[in-house]
Amino acid sequence: MNTKIFLLASLLLSLLLFSSINAQQSWFWQNPLPTGNDLRDVFFINENIGWSVGRWGEIIKTSDGGINWQILNSGTSVDLYSIHFVNENIGWASGRYATILKTTNGGTSWFFQNYNGSNNLNSVFFVDENLGWAVGGSGSILATTNGGANWILKQSNVTAELFSVYFLDENLGWAAGVGKIIKTTNAGASWFPLPIPTVESLYSVFFISPNTGWAAGHIGILKTTNGGLIWTVQHYGGLLTVHFANLTTGYASGIYGAIFKSTDGGINWVSQTQISSNYLYGMNLINENTVWLVGNQGTILKTTNGGTDWVSKTRTVYKRSILSIDFVDASNGFAVADSGTILKTIDGGTNWTHQISGTDKYLRSVDFIDQNIGWTVGYNGTILKTSNGGVDWTTQNSGTSSDLLSVCFIDQNIGWTVGKLGTIINTTDGGNSWILKSSASTDEFFAVQFINQNIGWVAAHSNPHYVLRTTDGGITWISSDVTGWNYSLYFIDEITGWLVGHSGKILKSQDGGISWEPQESGSYDALISSYFFDQNLGWIVGNSGLILWTTNGGEDWSQQNYQSYYDLYSVKFINESTGWVAGENGTILKTTNGGVTFVEENPRTITNQLADFVLSQNFPNPFNPSTAIRYEISNRSLVIIKVYDVLGNEIYTLLNEEKSAGSYEVEFKATGLPSGIYFYQLKAGSFIQTKKMVYLK
Repeated sequence: MNTKIFLLASLLLSLLLFSSINAQQSWFWQNPLPTGNDLRDVFFINENIGWSVGRWGEIIKTSDGGINWQILNSGTSVDLYSIHFVNENIGWASGRYATILKTTNGGTSWFFQNYNGSNNLNSVFFVDENLGWAVGGSGSILATTNGGANWILKQSNVTAELFSVYFLDENLGWAAGVGKIIKTTNAGASWFPLPIPTVESLYSVFFISPNTGWAAGHIGILKTTNGGLIWTVQHYGGLLTVHFANLTTGYASGIYGAIFKSTDGGINWVSQTQISSNYLYGMNLINENTVWLVGNQGTILKTTNGGTDWVSKTRTVYKRSILSIDFVDASNGFAVADSGTILKTIDGGTNWTHQISGTDKYLRSVDFIDQNIGWTVGYNGTILKTSNGGVDWTTQNSGTSSDLLSVCFIDQNIGWTVGKLGTIINTTDGGNSWILKSSASTDEFFAVQFINQNIGWVAAHSNPHYVLRTTDGGITWISSDVTGWNYSLYFIDEITGWLVGHSGKILKSQDGGISWEPQESGSYDALISSYFFDQNLGWIVGNSGLILWTTNGGEDWSQQNYQSYYDLYSVKFINESTGWVAGENGTILKTTNGGVTFVEENPRTITNQLADFVLSQNFPNPFNPSTAIRYEISNRSLVIIKVYDVLGNEIYTLLNEEKSAGSYEVEFKATGLPSGIYFYQLKAGSFIQTKKMVYLK
């Protein structure tokens, strides 16, 4: 990239810092609500208006005291650790990879503030609209006097990571971290260490006056009454945050849902009623009675009576793993889990209700043929059927005690279920009777699919690795060897199908499962479930929140902008746009735009010319600070390559010119950009393709 182009990139970045364009969210939470992501900090400007930040760039806001929450577009997928507002409109958030965000409209839009660093920024604090500080890794302390337009690195005289910063006024402040508390009396121009009785991490520091303050961490709670010259241990135990409303009344929270209250300045601490076992990272006091706490798995707690009662502001219908989800239309869906759990929605997943299953068995798979008739299967040979949309569930006699792991029906009569010990059973009368089919195996069968009464497949989760195929309704089975452990398969017709499994395995068959060819997933995570809408458009989900997407039959797979790091076990779409995924910790996510991070122009036109045009994955990926993007075109075309941020905002045009047929490579330099996920898109004639890249400083 020449100097002129680089200067143009810098100019475009400067413009970006002062603008933000909201884009349609790709996947959004349906359970739990408002989010299932870890929340790390919370800040309320009054009793009604507050914000919380957390993993994957999550920022949420309430304007009615936590009754309703709005997911805000932060513009980043980087973890955020701290948030601070000086009024209803102006606030900052800080996080991983030196990320600092600012808003001037209450969080409706956020823009990056430029600081050329790489350390995590764990805490941000402002005393007014202009004067603020942020602290983080390697003893980093940043200061600004103009609202963050410029951040200046200050000398902290420590190398330990700092987790918390607090100022009483424009001059007097403290910061705490790994075995350290440091203090400034000149607005952070210089800092000096304070003697403390621990070498362990302190995660929170708070002062109510120039002399009286507290710190919380592994050791418990420390208190000083002389500005930090002497600290005494008040309470032992792993704590993450401490905050006082006045000299006497304060609260502390920590690991495994621990909440403590003191009414005598910290001399005594009383354990509060525990309603969560999650880590509680962030706290904000409105007054001595009204307190907010946030933590793991989207935990939001509130008390308005001084901790006598704590109320969860997280709405969740189920907290453990959801193993299978199925929708028959845009409104009606079902999900199953352990302990006989069956969930139902009639409004597209906005609300879910528990159904009475009549069993406590582990349920692994669910399949409905319409909004009324469906089956679920599970451990110990469990098969349940409903004919009235789940109002009643009837146990069917499977004839086996083996755990059943997958079920598939092609109509109201003909269905199959498979499971452990080589179990394959079939019904032709809606499950009134089930017939055991011989597989000549004792292996675990994880998945079954039939496209008509004769042709079907079974995936074995075993070593050796294989897939069974039948063309006579299961009378005989033909085995095809494959590589790697199998979790799921999906065929769109009797010829074309995909098999996914361990370590990012994707195999495709174009001869009905006789032979399989590998596809590049770009991941080493286990791939658990797949769904294809047609021969081109499909999705795969797996461990660590992975969602893959293809628009060309798997020739290329891209990671979608997932909103969770929890393992995902099931995916279902009802059309090209509307789909759901479900998984660990009760996760249910929905998309109404196919999971695309930003709206592309006719994104499926790429399937027509794949033999002629190719966009390769950038290398290296992740990258710092530059990466190469290769592409191939078969005829002279106007080639446009653009880079977008995670919200779909255009960052830079790498190329916009006529090119002759051939292979090319362009370089993208991200110098000056914040770490995070970016997308690059190639347009050449009617060919359009987008891929994801990750910039890590």
